[in-house]
Amino acid sequence: MGTSDSIQLFLAYALELAILVPTAVIAFIPVHRYLRRGPVWTYVMCALGTLVYIAVGALVCARYSLPSFSLLLISMPFLFVVYALLVDISPKKTLCCFLFAVLLGAFSTVFVKYLLAPMQVDTKSGPTLPLLSLAAIFIEAAMGVVFYDSLSKRLPTLLVEEGLGSSWTYASLALLLLLLLIVWASPTDYGILMEGRVRPIAISALAIFPVACLFLFDVIWTLAARLLENAKLKQENSMLLMEERRYGQLRDYMDKTRKMRHDFRQHLRVIDNLARQDRKDELLAYLDQLGESTGEGNRQLCANHAVDAVASFYDAEAKQQDTVIEWSLHIPEGVFVKEVELCALMGNLIENALQAVAKLTPERREVRVTAAMMSAAMLAISVKNPYEGEVKFGRDGLPTTHKSGHGIGLGSVAATVKRYDGSMDIEADNGVFSVSILMYAPAE
Repeated sequence: MGTSDSIQLFLAYALELAILVPTAVIAFIPVHRYLRRGPVWTYVMCALGTLVYIAVGALVCARYSLPSFSLLLISMPFLFVVYALLVDISPKKTLCCFLFAVLLGAFSTVFVKYLLAPMQVDTKSGPTLPLLSLAAIFIEAAMGVVFYDSLSKRLPTLLVEEGLGSSWTYASLALLLLLLLIVWASPTDYGILMEGRVRPIAISALAIFPVACLFLFDVIWTLAARLLENAKLKQENSMLLMEERRYGQLRDYMDKTRKMRHDFRQHLRVIDNLARQDRKDELLAYLDQLGESTGEGNRQLCANHAVDAVASFYDAEAKQQDTVIEWSLHIPEGVFVKEVELCALMGNLIENALQAVAKLTPERREVRVTAAMMSAAMLAISVKNPYEGEVKFGRDGLPTTHKSGHGIGLGSVAATVKRYDGSMDIEADNGVFSVSILMYAPAE
């Protein structure tokens, strides 16, 4: 093979591997806001890495007569690892976004093979004609345009939600099965495609594929939206139950105060009589009994009534398990964080802390909760508690084990913090577990 033929072969394989370019673009559309190193650095590195991959891959395919489609499939695990290192979302969500982009690339390649099979049928084994490669790139780019609204708006909305749970696993499995089906349908002998009605039937079936995907995406979006709506309704119902309990406490306190006010004249008479007779011991004993009957009253923990309801609920829970909670809540009404989200966040943090200290001896059961407005547009929250055991952190900075009582609900907390462009620092040092949060008002 001459130098000219070698160059043509290299360019033909490089053009086939260039299908990776629109695939990469589609993969990064939904995760644009979740890049670890920022968009400029990430996209420059991806562009350079893609060019190197195409050049090296074309050399390997030309040298060993390896089909580019096979090389791409073999490289998928490596490419996924690189992709996962660049984005800051959970592995399940990362895999789902990656598989969807790969699926569109595989579909475009296979569809073009069926669609333009007559042009390739007389060629020898080797790379496809440049026109077929360009057509595959064009079709995938067109698919990216068709799915752009779902990729840029709907999917990113779902990525920040933690209420979908295992739905991401099922979605990834469905995408993987579709990808395997597309790979299985990839033609290996163009001559067979020209016999009978194999080719027109395959083209018709593949043409339905993007429509079915778009419909499936819409169904999944609708179901996910309903799941999230149900989750929010649960949060709201939980909040209503807490407020109802708080209302009951206030009503009991008012009734008790009304009764005390009615009986206070009688108490004054007894106190006056004991004082005039200089019966000091009896007077002190009576005052002690009177103090016990009045109790400690109904204290307000926060000026924000919603947060006050949550704090009062968990304060009562803490007393039942012999835990002392030190409250410092300075949150006014009308804070920029939605009440449901703020109360769910506070509830998750305090519940985790109570679960952790419940394993300790009574004298060590202490939780410190601090929340305050640092400015009109910045809210700071901190929850600290002692713990026993070992806390391991995952790649996302969240605990990966529940042995010490932590981790439950922290994913939801992290999602809420991210919605307000905030930051969350979690530390486990010297037997103290602490969560510190900053959240900012959305830009108008």
